[in-house]
Amino acid sequence: MNKDKIDLVLSFLKEQKQIDFTGCSPEMLERRITRRFIPTNTIDFIGYLEYLMTHNEELEQLVQTITIKVSHFFRNPHDFEILGKIIAAKLNAKRQSNDPLRIWSAGCATGEEVYSIAILIDAYNSQDAGDINIFATDIDTAAIENAKAGIYNADAVKEVKYGLLQKYFTQKGDKFHISDRIKNMVNFSRFDLLTHQSVVPPESVYGSFDIVSCRNVLIYYDLNSQNLIWQKLFRSLAKSGYVFLGEAETPSEDYRHSLKRVSPEAKIYRRLL
Repeated sequence: MNKDKIDLVLSFLKEQKQIDFTGCSPEMLERRITRRFIPTNTIDFIGYLEYLMTHNEELEQLVQTITIKVSHFFRNPHDFEILGKIIAAKLNAKRQSNDPLRIWSAGCATGEEVYSIAILIDAYNSQDAGDINIFATDIDTAAIENAKAGIYNADAVKEVKYGLLQKYFTQKGDKFHISDRIKNMVNFSRFDLLTHQSVVPPESVYGSFDIVSCRNVLIYYDLNSQNLIWQKLFRSLAKSGYVFLGEAETPSEDYRHSLKRVSPEAKIYRRLL
């Protein structure tokens, strides 16, 4: 493990881009940083750091490599079936209370997951529940720009049911463009889950989210960083709000007694306190 040399790279990256990856898994960082050796014609961390210091464009390439996430629409379809039932119940409650439905996708990457949630909301919202506030954040600005564009390859939409594909996507060549109706439902912004300056995305003004989706994000961080992220996730939830996790993720020890798993088939938890 080249931890000291990795730390030098991370320190320079934080200085230049104001992004702190020191809480990420060292093994993951080593794998992903070394991926940049071949395209930059470097052979070790010191050589790569020297390259990084003299090639400004490589900074963004490194950020994208570290934060890369593999995703597609409706990943783990059964999970989304369960989430759809929760959304339907929430929409019905919002019709009665006239309160907005508030969603936060934390670590949204290129948008497949948050757009999947927006499609579910639109599909279930036939009676118009009123205001829908969906916020999606990621640390990677390039990923956010791709999400805003809403253009995907065939592999990304492989789990989308035919009716939804016909209704919410337009195929142009080998690309699928998500509808403006769905794009306009989501407010994208950059947000670092490890920041100490804010619990929730500033664009959302306040928390009180009915659903927070944070899938396959926590697995990239060490235990201390996971605990910090969980403080944000839990505090951002409304009373009886839900948090949606990836298959390999569980709530932090400090919050396990304050959350109840709603189904043995999906990592969806409801806030109890």
